[in-house]
Amino acid sequence: MTYYLILTTALHLAILAAATTRLTLRERISSPARLAWFIVILSIPVGGFATYLLIGEKRLSRHLRARHTSLSRDAAALASAPGSSAYDQLAPEDAKLFRYGTSINGFSPVGGNSATLAPDAASARAGIIADIDAARDSVELLYYIWLTDRTGTDTAHALIRAARRGVRCRVMADHMGSRHLIRSALWREMAAAGVETRIALPPETIVGLPIVTRFDLRNHRKITLIDGRIAWVGSQNCADPEFSPKARFGPWIDIMLRVQGPVVNQIRQIFASDWCLFGPGEPGEFPAQAAPVSGGFIAQARGTGPLERADSSTQMFCSLFERARSELVLTTPYFVPDIPLQQALKSAARRGVQVSLVLPRRNDSRIVQAASRGNYILLLKAGVRIFEHGPGLLHAKTLTADGEITFLGSSNLDMRSFDLNFENDLLIADPGITAQVRARQLEHLAQSQEVTLEEVFAWPARRRAWNNVVETLGPIL
Repeated sequence: MTYYLILTTALHLAILAAATTRLTLRERISSPARLAWFIVILSIPVGGFATYLLIGEKRLSRHLRARHTSLSRDAAALASAPGSSAYDQLAPEDAKLFRYGTSINGFSPVGGNSATLAPDAASARAGIIADIDAARDSVELLYYIWLTDRTGTDTAHALIRAARRGVRCRVMADHMGSRHLIRSALWREMAAAGVETRIALPPETIVGLPIVTRFDLRNHRKITLIDGRIAWVGSQNCADPEFSPKARFGPWIDIMLRVQGPVVNQIRQIFASDWCLFGPGEPGEFPAQAAPVSGGFIAQARGTGPLERADSSTQMFCSLFERARSELVLTTPYFVPDIPLQQALKSAARRGVQVSLVLPRRNDSRIVQAASRGNYILLLKAGVRIFEHGPGLLHAKTLTADGEITFLGSSNLDMRSFDLNFENDLLIADPGITAQVRARQLEHLAQSQEVTLEEVFAWPARRRAWNNVVETLGPIL
């Protein structure tokens, strides 16, 4: 018995030593995340280290990293015509913002764009299907979640119709978020009709890697492209608003823009990079076809993910917060900020910017909701106004600044979007579109209840303690 105890203790200490040494030597990790992992590993014997092995580090193969570097270089060159940069048309503070965006993907801001904001999810899906039915040359779709419900089936049938009349259709779905579709007869029916199908982040890109790697990397993008000239971007997956897997939280409330103009060429190259990363092909197969629209606005596409520069998402959002002079309105379903983003929000409020943060009152993730609420006290004390939206689950990811700047897409304000997910977003400098998106944000605000410091302090002590503990682990969620 004594021998067994000594052996077990020695093994446990060896595991702790190996794990802490690994954590200490890691370079691409923030100090809060390193500390959070130390807490987990030291406080949960064996289980803490097992958890670290499962989700502690993100790794993709050297081949994929090298391939991504090559694709990104080609995509940046193909996305914009020489001399099309609109930097000279931007105010100095906006030029700085777009310059940071250029540092991520190499895409310059381009003018001559137009956009239409869909009234609701049903209108957006009807518009997408109408555009697919009108396509003459190509259709490209990429979704994180694609269900076999009414929306998913109607979209698949539109693609089948397009393929049968000679339109080249390429569709891509995340291996986890769309796993039921990928295994379904509908997926096979699309392929049989001539729709080219591909899986984003298929298991073989993860299985066989070094044992210390995350298994939960996701392609969270939502992209629809028609003839290389029309793009639909926003937060809506290819699923009914009722979202049957989590119907008790529904309906999901999203936002979608139908975009035309040269920025569509950049969005198409984000799709092309993913398409060619997980199968044969080159970005040159997706040529720039979108021409400027008379009197259009300036915009820039942004694609981020675990293969991009670390902290690029955090720094982009911090740049947006810094840009705000008088008003900043944000909606997001998942709010788990890292320290720089939290500090930037508080800094904006303290310098007189009216900051409004709109979150769902009922979240489909209790862990995320607890982590979100663990930030409330510090944000409220700094002057940030926090609202919790009541009906359904507010899934729209939007930011407007000063009635002039809009940022929307697939990115949440959480560590998954910052560090693990492949995301796509659109940065727009235009009072007209910003007024429309801001009006939608105000609709959400009207359906929300403001959270006060008095209310938070009135929560039971055990609830506040739970929120604070989960928030402490936020950097590794």
